[in-house]
Parts: sequence; C-alpha cells; structure tokens
Amino acid sequence: MHDGAEVIEKFCELALILLLGSLVTVKGLGELGWAGWLLVPVLLFVIRPLATAVAFTGSSTTPAERAFIGWFGVRGIGSLYYVAVALGMGILPVAEARLLFWTVAACVVVSIVVHGMTASPLSRRLLLEHRP
Repeated sequence: MHDGAEVIEKFCELALILLLGSLVTVKGLGELGWAGWLLVPVLLFVIRPLATAVAFTGSSTTPAERAFIGWFGVRGIGSLYYVAVALGMGILPVAEARLLFWTVAACVVVSIVVHGMTASPLSRRLLLEHRP
C-alpha cells in the first residue's frame, strides 16, 4: 500500500511541477524585482544549509552527509502548498500576494534546475565516500 501511495505522490508532484512550468512567464518572474531575486540564492545557499547545520547539531551524521542534506534540503515543492494556503486565505493585498507567489515560484524553479544539475554528481560522490 505504501508503494502505491508513493507512486501516486510522485505523479501528483509531477503534475504540480508541470502546472508550475505552464504558469511561469518572463513578466511574472519580473515581478520579483532585485530584492526577490536576491532572496532566491540566499534561501538556497545560506538559509537552508544553516538550518540543516543547526538541526543536525549533535547528531551522528558525518559532515559530508550534513552538507548533502543542507544542499538538497527538504523538497521545495511543499512551498507551493504553503503559498496556495496563504493566498487562498485572501488576507494579503493583491500586490503582496503576487510578489509572494512569484518569489516562491522563482525559488522552486531555480531549485529544480540547480539541484537537478547537481543531484547525480553529488550523489555519486557521497556514495563513494561511504563505500567500505
């Protein structure tokens, strides 16, 4: 049953990524401005790795494992669910809601591209380090 649920989860995730890809436009990504685009690398290269380092303080994970987890982190796709809830509540002014959506969308898209390009080489490196 768990295997079937995992397959369904993967298909739904794929559908969500395809939907996001169909929504992304140059005009939409332009709504971020320089501050929004600056936030994307700060989230991916600073905040997530630091949060991981703090979360794994005192654990038995190796520095290489912590770096790997810090780089790939938790799935960013969850951010789309959170932003959907925030926007669905209707408590943000339209301009702020648009900025929030496009900032999250840009972060997820950049994450998919950058992490997708580095997944195979970094996974191979981590596996090589853990060979007996």
